Formats: sequence, structure tokens, C-alpha cells
Amino acid sequence: MSSKVIKSKELEESFLKWYSSDEYPYDETCLEWREWDSATKQVFFYVVGEWNQDIKRGVRDWFRQFHKKITISRMVSGNDSDD
Repeated sequence: MSSKVIKSKELEESFLKWYSSDEYPYDETCLEWREWDSATKQVFFYVVGEWNQDIKRGVRDWFRQFHKKITISRMVSGNDSDD
């Protein structure tokens, strides 16, 4: 995958492959891919389970193999009452 042009489908497929492998280290955290915003280089997820700065940093660092400026954001459902 080119670091200059990141295609949403390719990025999502790479993430899903990593997420379903034994290499994904966050057993207590379920991530649901929502979207890739190529203009801002941002990946959005719904998160179920544990979410903290260490997990966010680890997931973000995994994505940075594709582009050094990728950031990630957790989306919160309107039904979540604990956030």
C-alpha cells in the first residue's frame, strides 16, 4: 500500500486482518470500523470494552505504518449513557 494514497477499503481490510489475528493485543477491547476520512487522515471506530490512552496509542501506532499522520477517534453512540 502506498504511503501517499491510502484507499479506505485496503486500509479497512488490513485493519480487519490484524484485528482478527493473534497479533491484536487488546482482548478486552472490541473495535468496529466506521470510516476513514482521507482529508484529515483519521480513522473512526465504535468501541466496546476497555478504552484508554495506552490502547488508543497502540492502535494509532499500528495505523501509522501506512501514514505517519494517521490519527484515530472513538465514536460514541447516542445511546451510550456512561460516556
